[in-house]
Amino acid sequence: MYYFDCIDLSNRESFEKTFIRENRWQMILSGLLVTELVYYYVSLSFVVPVVVGVLFTLLHALIQAYVLTTLTSMFYGETTEKHAPKPKKNKKIKAETVNN
Repeated sequence: MYYFDCIDLSNRESFEKTFIRENRWQMILSGLLVTELVYYYVSLSFVVPVVVGVLFTLLHALIQAYVLTTLTSMFYGETTEKHAPKPKKNKKIKAETVNN
């Protein structure tokens, strides 16, 4: 007799589908093993997240500086560019005023 024989049929089918047939137990086991390997070495649990956090913060700052510089230079380039004056259009004379 299995543990889940005492569970009603819908829960048993759901358990078998999600954990047995779809191999979710392998994902849970691999996650537990990776977590155990990382925390086995205490230095990894303190050093690696700090280093990765600092690197991502620097990368984020560099991307922001690049975008700000690019947008600012495009804005100044468009505002200081000299444009040729547009030719003035001659106004059309209304037909009613000519006939009167």
